[in-house]
Amino acid sequence: MCRTFSQPITLQSSEDLLARKAELCDELLVLLKEAGVRESPQDACLVIAGVLDNLANYHDDVASLAAQWRPFIEHEPSALRLIKGDNHGSAHPEIIPRD
Repeated sequence: MCRTFSQPITLQSSEDLLARKAELCDELLVLLKEAGVRESPQDACLVIAGVLDNLANYHDDVASLAAQWRPFIEHEPSALRLIKGDNHGSAHPEIIPRD
């Protein structure tokens, strides 16, 4: 998204950055817990790939990592639907068939 001149530039304080890093760490812990309870390694990979792909929308830090996992989603006959939680960036994966 391009910034227009009418939009102010906002600088994040170090406290804001630290809070975003903590939020990302929490989301990654949820990702690992969700992947860990899957019945197969393939399902775990789908969870990891899907959640990382969603988190990349909110956290630039994981964009390159998400891109490396994206082939697991693209080449799979089932898709991952991500339901956003109350916290922006949080995702709860559920595997559903692709249309």
